[in-house]
Amino acid sequence: MVKYNLHHLNQPDEQNVVGPIQDDEALVLYATIKCMRIKNVLELGGQTGYSARNFLQAVGDHGSVTTIDMDHVETLSKNHIFIHKNIEDVVAEDLRGLEIGLIFFDCHDFRRQIDLFKKLKAWGSVTDKTILALHDTNVHPKQIVPWSYESADGWIHQTAERLMVTEFNRRGYSEISFHTDNAMHGQSLPYRHGLTLMQRNKPLRPTSGPEEVMGKDEKRNLAVIIRAHSTDPKTLDLINSFSKTNDFDLYICANETNGELDFGDQHTKLSVTANDFERNGFPCSWHGTLMYLSDVLFPILRDRIGEYKYYALIEYDVHFEMNANDFIEEMQRRLLNQQEPNIDLVSIDVSNQGPSWHWYAGAARRYGEVISAFFPFVVLSNRAVDHLKIAREEERLSRLRSGPLTEPTHSGDPKDWVFCEAFVASELKRAGMLVADLNWIVPKAYQRRSFNIGPAHLFRPGASYDAEYKIVHPVCPAEDTLRKRLHIASKNNGLDEFIRQLDTEDWPVTPEILRELRQQAFKIKSQLANA
Repeated sequence: MVKYNLHHLNQPDEQNVVGPIQDDEALVLYATIKCMRIKNVLELGGQTGYSARNFLQAVGDHGSVTTIDMDHVETLSKNHIFIHKNIEDVVAEDLRGLEIGLIFFDCHDFRRQIDLFKKLKAWGSVTDKTILALHDTNVHPKQIVPWSYESADGWIHQTAERLMVTEFNRRGYSEISFHTDNAMHGQSLPYRHGLTLMQRNKPLRPTSGPEEVMGKDEKRNLAVIIRAHSTDPKTLDLINSFSKTNDFDLYICANETNGELDFGDQHTKLSVTANDFERNGFPCSWHGTLMYLSDVLFPILRDRIGEYKYYALIEYDVHFEMNANDFIEEMQRRLLNQQEPNIDLVSIDVSNQGPSWHWYAGAARRYGEVISAFFPFVVLSNRAVDHLKIAREEERLSRLRSGPLTEPTHSGDPKDWVFCEAFVASELKRAGMLVADLNWIVPKAYQRRSFNIGPAHLFRPGASYDAEYKIVHPVCPAEDTLRKRLHIASKNNGLDEFIRQLDTEDWPVTPEILRELRQQAFKIKSQLANA
């Protein structure tokens, strides 16, 4: 028979304590840790150590409890670690690489706790399995503390953690709140501070069973494909922003032309190289083939993953300001709820273009109406993939008749291919298919200052880039950011400013990379001067 040592829970029967967690709530946390065999607990806010003592009893000698507080907290055992810091100053090394089973939010600062949560996700310390426990989420039946204020439900004594429950809901977490109704309170229990437990929402789908239960041939409507060229922190951040279980299927399209990329086994990897283009009739010797003819990826990938109603291709340098799953599922819901005719293309900046657009000349010779579709975020219907595959094959055959195959250019020469960002929307519109801007499907998804082809935002884990809009682009690691800025500077007469930035700003890259970029900038500047 299992015996539990609960002698540390020693409050009076009425649990009339302000500050520490109440024993009934402590018992819930103790049982949660025991039931789930949680080993590592992190608490934000320690006070007298009452909660830490409860956590230590629950995790036992083989677990650990880490307390973060700006005021001194006495350590209670060898496996009780105290970090004497404001939570905004915590760094990855403080967590010692631990995977946290339960994190206890109790320091009553919304912004600092949310910011630390983002960091913990980026560091891998918090996973989709981590239990989030938030204290003081209930209301009091009367004013117990002088700072509380009255609401329709009762007296709110802490705002931060209540707001955090709503924020975590937005991020895809489900909650159960251990609260009491005001009518339950009296002399035997004057109040309940309130405890809320949350975990990432992961529907429990059976993996085998009767066909009538499983829906054996059931296929989801949407395949989401993240396009990755390396295993840099930004790419991993985008991948990790999606949970493993969704109402869509998630894949990683890994450009392995220059070598294998390892993303672990959480999601299905689809390896693509320039040779895949060659097997479909597009020479792999082209520079930038995988970028200039990105629409060719869709039929290549569809052959491997099967038919879906829609396919979404997302470039690694896209950043979601809201929960990634929530955004995609909102988009999917709106797409599937559209009345006939079905939308066949959703993308960024789907709009008519004129001669001033740099890809216009290459498309105008083929299309009377040139329409753009910005490719870092693009969604195609299955029938659109079919149509574009045929149209590209027709174009490939006509290019072969014109002479040696060349990559797309701006010139509009008859031998040139049409760049994918002009080809896809223009071709589908000409075929009578319905094309739509992403903002029409998901209002305020982006705007030009949040999603552009200009200078990249420097990727910093947990950072917020433009909270008013839902997605931001480009967000890149430092080296990528500098290379993108060099490319833009070479086009916009900005090389002097780029060189100044290299020399005066603190970039987290090696001196060798800075030296290489500086030499490239001077070389391009010299070439332009002699042109």
